[in-house]
Amino acid sequence: MSMTIKQVIVVRTDLDMGKGKIAA
Repeated sequence: MSMTIKQVIVVRTDLDMGKGKIAA
């Protein structure tokens, strides 16, 4: 499994946004 730094950042950002939507 090889992911680029950018891909990891995008995934983490998406997860954070998802959490924000759920919390909101």
